[in-house]
Amino acid sequence: MRIDKNARCVLYLILALAIPLCVQSVYLLCSRLPVPRWTGTTDNVASFVSLGSGLVFVLLLPCSRRLRILTAVLYLPVMIGVLFLYTICFVCAVCGDCL
Repeated sequence: MRIDKNARCVLYLILALAIPLCVQSVYLLCSRLPVPRWTGTTDNVASFVSLGSGLVFVLLLPCSRRLRILTAVLYLPVMIGVLFLYTICFVCAVCGDCL
């Protein structure tokens, strides 16, 4: 089955947004439930791994190299903010550790 270029772009962008949230969710669940065993360092490493997993799909977009780099440069700060807010909301809602 061959996927056309536009459908592949949409698929990769959806994966670039969804995969980091899934990776972060798995880390947060494993590190905080049932017994909290996390540190600031492990939180940072998990965030970098989450960002990297999404960045892979941005860099696989079927477009010019210049556009992929520009998209990656815009993707990183936006996704850092999204992951930060998602982590705070997730920990508050699931673990009850609200700020």
